[in-house]
Amino acid sequence: HGALPNAMFAYIELIGFEIQSIMVGNLKSVVDLAAHMSMVNVATIFYLSGLGLSLSISAYFANAVGAMHRNSAIKYAICGFIVGTLMTIVEASVIYSVWDKFVYLLTNDEHVKIILDHVIKIFYFQCWQDIISHVLLAVYKSINRQNLCILTIAGIYFTVGAGTMYQLCFSEGLRVFGVWMGFSTGLHTANIILLLILYWYINFDKELENIKNRLERDKLLGLE
Repeated sequence: HGALPNAMFAYIELIGFEIQSIMVGNLKSVVDLAAHMSMVNVATIFYLSGLGLSLSISAYFANAVGAMHRNSAIKYAICGFIVGTLMTIVEASVIYSVWDKFVYLLTNDEHVKIILDHVIKIFYFQCWQDIISHVLLAVYKSINRQNLCILTIAGIYFTVGAGTMYQLCFSEGLRVFGVWMGFSTGLHTANIILLLILYWYINFDKELENIKNRLERDKLLGLE
């Protein structure tokens, strides 16, 4: 119940980056491709910190849910959003403050650097959205709704995200910047929908009751 959704979330992110790379590759420009792969390296830094936060929130949130501590669970979720936002601000601020030097760790080509100087501006917003998606996954996973979360993210990524990437990259001529803007749009849309589902559709008290019943059943069956 837990391993497959976690793997699917990682696959979705990986496939998302592969779609980006395929689109940039079709631009038939070594400079564009070099700039894109440099941004993928930067994205990895933010992705790993978000993944670590997601694992931490999952543990705290799941423990609170298992103990039927509703207020504590909500507190941990809110703390996750706050901590994730602060982490993003700190990481983005550090990279922004040393960007003129940091960019030369990625490339020595001035043409690639010019593209990176534009793409990094939209990426700061995207990395915050990535943190939010990790926290949302942790919350959905803790109430056994991870499949709903994964399907929503996948559906938005491969429709809104990929469609916007293609439109901005080729039709609007924004090239690499358009690819990353489209990816960010898909991620942002998915997060909004997941938050709306969490607020309007999911009955948190009912989910806690279902978890309580399942724990009691497992205890009777000796599966604790």
